[in-house]
Amino acid sequence: RRVPAVLPAQVEVAPVVIGLVWGGAMWAFTMWVAWFAFTARRRSPSTSSRGAASERRIRAAEAVGVPVLQWEGLSCSYKGAVVVQDVSGELQSHELMAVMGPSGAGKSTFIDMLSGRKSIGQLGGAVRVDGGALLEVSRANAALRGACTYVPQEIAFPPLQTAYEAVAFSANITLGRDQGGAVVRDSLIHSVLADVGLRGEVVHRPIGGMLPGGVSVRGLSGGERKRLALACALVTKPRLLVLDEITSGLDSELSLTVMALIKLMCYQHDCAAIVVIHQPRPAVFALFDRLTLLAPGSVTFSGVCARLPELYATHEQPVPSFHELPDDLLRLAGKKHEHSPRTCTEGASISRGAVCAAVPRPAARPHSLFQFRAVFCRSLLCHYVRNPVNLGSRLLCYTALSLLDGLIFYRVAASDAALADGQSTLGAFTFVMLISYLLPFAAIPIFVYDKQFYLRESGLGLYPTWAHTISQAILEAWVLTLAATAETLILIPLCGLGGALGGGWQAWFTIFAVLTVSGCVGSSIVSFFAVILPSQDIAFAAGSGFVTLSLAVSGGFVPLPKIPALASWLQWTSPAKYTFQALAIAQFEGSRLEVMLDEMELRRPASIGANLLVLVGMYIMFTVATAAVLARKQETR
Repeated sequence: RRVPAVLPAQVEVAPVVIGLVWGGAMWAFTMWVAWFAFTARRRSPSTSSRGAASERRIRAAEAVGVPVLQWEGLSCSYKGAVVVQDVSGELQSHELMAVMGPSGAGKSTFIDMLSGRKSIGQLGGAVRVDGGALLEVSRANAALRGACTYVPQEIAFPPLQTAYEAVAFSANITLGRDQGGAVVRDSLIHSVLADVGLRGEVVHRPIGGMLPGGVSVRGLSGGERKRLALACALVTKPRLLVLDEITSGLDSELSLTVMALIKLMCYQHDCAAIVVIHQPRPAVFALFDRLTLLAPGSVTFSGVCARLPELYATHEQPVPSFHELPDDLLRLAGKKHEHSPRTCTEGASISRGAVCAAVPRPAARPHSLFQFRAVFCRSLLCHYVRNPVNLGSRLLCYTALSLLDGLIFYRVAASDAALADGQSTLGAFTFVMLISYLLPFAAIPIFVYDKQFYLRESGLGLYPTWAHTISQAILEAWVLTLAATAETLILIPLCGLGGALGGGWQAWFTIFAVLTVSGCVGSSIVSFFAVILPSQDIAFAAGSGFVTLSLAVSGGFVPLPKIPALASWLQWTSPAKYTFQALAIAQFEGSRLEVMLDEMELRRPASIGANLLVLVGMYIMFTVATAAVLARKQETR
């Protein structure tokens, strides 16, 4: 069946402008990435051997002996089950306090309350930070977070990040831009690294770990990672360090080395430290100035270690030897839970005056845009600059499949003399849709890895959710722009696309705009399912099912008029439909095959720009939904 010739259509301006502006912006961004990669390789941290802290902050509060932190009557319960009850105490600058107790005694709950990280449960008691106002602990999170730096038991670092970059990231996220300039910030970072014993080539060695996809990278040892975690905490200039089982996974000698280092850092950096520790060896226990010994639902001891004989006097037992004391304290805490509630705690002298329910203004945080820059540069460096296989393999897949598409459908769009030519062209477009909506699943390990990494950091409150989401969206859009460039350069000459647009640069930028936006939508769908579902396998199954259904009702496999009414409504939820329509309109509008647009109902909406607008709306919807789900998934404690 042959069709009559018609006059050439006028080229739509909107798709051409979108392709031109977006392509120019992304290629300018590519030039910046090349410069960033070049300068990142040239930036090698110096091997400064300075061992003293770069800043010794003398506070008036310390001069008069005001405690760094005081707490009174702290308690926490869940639906009537008491986890922590009536714990009081204080901590002076330069002091090191141990939190001990059997499993289930509430050690993690207790330090979460002191570090301002407790988000659920019925909380009671009051705290005072640096001699300030007395605050209800349930309303003191902002004040506590401003004074404390928390180091979790499971320390997460990007495997391809260096020790220097990890400390720099912590400083930039927490302190913002240094008023003294980059030289002062660089000096602070080197000094803190030297203080914890990280010098020389260790400073610019990859931290190591597991990359997305299961590839292992060799890097720092377990002890060096603990030192690095301590450096990341110290560079934020905290008043109080809170460390959750910092010695877990270390042998006895290395545990002693790390704890002695923490004790030294308390003096050098004018701060105090609270350490959750399970069964310290006697030499480690001797480093502690204070002890909080918890039992399930109660407290056995809280005070300076010099008062431990009073605890044994309360229980009418002799004080054990130095070597037996740590283990015997745990035995005593377990016995206390089983029998009488005899305790020995110091009374906190903070009960005078009314408790202040109003939360004071927290310390100023860095501008969120500066935090976004730090998050974005870290993602760019670790996922692409240091891992070119990630970028190269994805672009290679897009290029190879585009070549196959071009060879299979070679010059099918060059002729519009018969409807059979149009059917072959639509087959080429169907192949293009498969590329745009199925290949993004290759990135699902990265999305799942980033989600897990973000959730670990979210509990620390380092940066806003939007900074993570937009960073990932921009980097994915950049990768997909490069992929769409390769697709367009291959498909237009091989398949003969764009003849109805007059060929040339107008056709190139129109098809480029459609492919770029479609690829971004496909990527946002994969990211959305990776975030909302608990595992990579489930996310892959659900996401691929959604995309398969979207492709089925796009019009590329079954003409839209032939889809039964019961399922026809699904086409309006299919992003692939709008990609297919935009490509068909770009190819057939004003050509001899324009009649196919009406016969196959491919004019809903009727212009390329309108279809692109729908796709952009879907992209925004999935991206915003991903950010909203991530924000709700923030770690609750």
